Amino acid sequence: MVVAALFPFCFIGISNVLIIYRIIHTRRETQHQLNVNQGNAGQDSQMTVLLLGKSIAFIVLNLPVCVGSVLYYQLPILDAFDQSKLDFALQFANMLMNANNVFNFWIYCATGSCFRREVSMILCSKSTTNLRSTE
Repeated sequence: MVVAALFPFCFIGISNVLIIYRIIHTRRETQHQLNVNQGNAGQDSQMTVLLLGKSIAFIVLNLPVCVGSVLYYQLPILDAFDQSKLDFALQFANMLMNANNVFNFWIYCATGSCFRREVSMILCSKSTTNLRSTE
């Protein structure tokens, strides 16, 4: 049970390290081969920040439910009061896990200028279309 709960965290951590290493290695290799500065270095760093932000949010918001699930099945049978406290903690941890989906949108907005631009284009085009159709 513990291995199943910790596997996603280990997988995400290792994958992030490998992706960041590959981005940095590719940027340096391209700069060396072309002997120029790479123009999209800002996009690479923006992607790295987005990746780290999403990973940190995933870990912080999903770790409580994993720990709570492990404790729930490993603890001996509790009296009714302690069981109700544990059930409340698990429900709160589930709420945090579900909040991860909500926070993903805000992480994209905070770290991705391209995402912000696309969202504003969608929202602005919808509002001008609605205004035109009502006239």
